[in-house]
Amino acid sequence: MTAEPESKEPSRLERRREERKQAILRAAGAELARAGFSRASLDDIAERVHVTKATLYHYYENKEALYHAWMEAISAQVHAELVAEAEAAGETARGRLWRLAHREVMILTTGFPDYARLFMGAVDWPESFQEQIRELRRGHEALFRGVISDGVASGEFRVVDETVARYCLQGALIYVPEWFRDDGRSSAGQIADAVADTVIRMFEKA
Repeated sequence: MTAEPESKEPSRLERRREERKQAILRAAGAELARAGFSRASLDDIAERVHVTKATLYHYYENKEALYHAWMEAISAQVHAELVAEAEAAGETARGRLWRLAHREVMILTTGFPDYARLFMGAVDWPESFQEQIRELRRGHEALFRGVISDGVASGEFRVVDETVARYCLQGALIYVPEWFRDDGRSSAGQIADAVADTVIRMFEKA
């Protein structure tokens, strides 16, 4: 019987390299939020991570490559979190939709605030990013659409138009980073509770 190969632990150098890449991606997201794509500065990103600009080029060949990597990394992490809520075992459609809304607010306020930039038309993304963004949006919307459709089919939800209701829901969630403040009177968790409680009412039967 052939022995299973042992999984190789990453070396210290590999771990440091991965940590550096993650720090660069976080800095890229912060710079995007500050300046948009066209004005995002590799010099400022390098300064945020306390490395030279030449070090950035060691990891990413140019700004477009860096932001493609940022987009892939952040969307993969966020999508995994949202899928867990959308597919929560033993939950009703209402419970799953509430969990989805709550998780998205937490993502946009404390987890990955820059994620909202994928959905905001004001961000000046180049044409080379447009198809990737459309694909990410389709995947994101499909999670909400599936839960809403389940709720309508089961009789838990009653809406005039499923598509319009979904757009209203997602518009409300994506706007949260515009008004949420870390030093406000309510914590991110309290805001997430309140927002989820509020938007779920759009789908409840009178």
